[in-house]
Amino acid sequence: MLVPAFRQDSRCEVVALAGTDAERTARLARAANIGHGFGSWQALVDDPAVLLVAVAVPPDLQPAIAQRALELGKPVFLGKPLAADPAGARTTLESARKSGRRRPERKKGDGIVSCKSRACRRQRRQRSGGVLSGLRARAAD
Repeated sequence: MLVPAFRQDSRCEVVALAGTDAERTARLARAANIGHGFGSWQALVDDPAVLLVAVAVPPDLQPAIAQRALELGKPVFLGKPLAADPAGARTTLESARKSGRRRPERKKGDGIVSCKSRACRRQRRQRSGGVLSGLRARAAD
């Protein structure tokens, strides 16, 4: 899950998780001391307390989640690959363009280290169960 990485940044507060199994997600949220555990990504994205959405689900699900969050004016953090196919990637990019959101300027050392090996991605999916994270964040000083 991305939760430990976001918690290391003092500008972020993880406020919610979402998964397909509402009971399991609620247990995960409680265990991680996170306020809300939703049984659907739609509920997380639509929650006004969630200001940013970190997407850690299989690539075929990412475009719909990103599109909805961007429609609501919420920034999104997406994993790689962006989508399962070129059409999904185009949908995501078009949603980002329509939202007016731009890729943030990055400074050396910014960002979160991610594992790119297949084994690591598989292990991360098994651990997270495809859970989304809802975040609050304040602008950098």
